[in-house]
Amino acid sequence: DSYELFGGTVDCKYLIAYRGLDDDFDADFGYSGNVQYALSVRDPQIADQSNSNGFEIDNDA
Repeated sequence: DSYELFGGTVDCKYLIAYRGLDDDFDADFGYSGNVQYALSVRDPQIADQSNSNGFEIDNDA
């Protein structure tokens, strides 16, 4: 994952995920912050085609 947030209330601004292999933005365990601007640039030649996402949000709390 390019960015992975585990709980908490972190507020993020201007995140850029570039050529990640898995999810670009991933939040788990009750994360409740804000992401104001997020950009992802994917490369189909290197990304995990079968199970990668732009956003993966789970509530495992």
